[in-house]
Amino acid sequence: MLTKILAGVDGSPGSRDAAALAALLGATTGAAVELVGVVHDPRMHLPRRGHRDLRTITEAAVLEVRDEMAPGAATRTIEDHAPARGLQHAAEEDGASLLVLGSSQGGDPDCVRAGRTARQAMRSAPCPVLVAARRSGAEPPPALTRIVVGVDGGEESRLALLAARELAEATGAHLHVVAVVDDRFPVSHVPGGAIIDLADWERIVAEDREHTQALLERLVPDEDGVTTELREGDPTDGLVGAAIGADLLVIGSRRWGRLSRVVLGSTAEDLVALAPCNVLVVPRPDSEPEHERGTSHQADAAR
Repeated sequence: MLTKILAGVDGSPGSRDAAALAALLGATTGAAVELVGVVHDPRMHLPRRGHRDLRTITEAAVLEVRDEMAPGAATRTIEDHAPARGLQHAAEEDGASLLVLGSSQGGDPDCVRAGRTARQAMRSAPCPVLVAARRSGAEPPPALTRIVVGVDGGEESRLALLAARELAEATGAHLHVVAVVDDRFPVSHVPGGAIIDLADWERIVAEDREHTQALLERLVPDEDGVTTELREGDPTDGLVGAAIGADLLVIGSRRWGRLSRVVLGSTAEDLVALAPCNVLVVPRPDSEPEHERGTSHQADAAR
């Protein structure tokens, strides 16, 4: 359940998109919205006067974005060594349930392209991170009417599905649950140097397809307002294709270490760079017993 939404703001077009999307979600879910600007710590490279000037500029930019894109939102300007770290700390201090960031300006309109700050923030974010698609104009983002979530049976995708369900219920959006069977023939060799037999690979894919279809039926047992789809091929391509025309794509992340953090796998890395809509990345909490962590970490590392 969303209770506090933070949006990173620096005055750029991408941060305006983030603020507008945060305001939309806040109005829809009743969550409080705060726009946060980050100023470099004065102990770094700027003289004191230069730091005061930069803080004044940042505060003015945050207020301008608030007035234009998110009227009524709270604002805050903080100091840190880097924008990403400052946003991470702000999310932790405020107990934020969502951090919204903008796309870089190199991406296509209405698509996501996470820039350096967004990627750095996601690496240690203590809450789900939403990357706003780059808007082609000044119009506000459209209401969420279609949400796509990728699932694969893992704990990460289970939590992604839970988050997607909650958002769909809060916004009245249609929820589309997608699983992708990777049927690409492996180019690697099996032990002993023998190449995997094509017939064996087709059998493996068929079994995976049957298992994945059963997973979808188990996760979504004839629910109103929820549909499922089984795709085959490259997982990134499959989810990008499913997200065409959607307003939001929800994916899970890996969890490494003792704390709940967003850690992107290869598919998530690709999706935050080219998805055709807003992308929400949900972290996996550190909930397993201490003695099981080593096994979990080994499994994550093997992926």
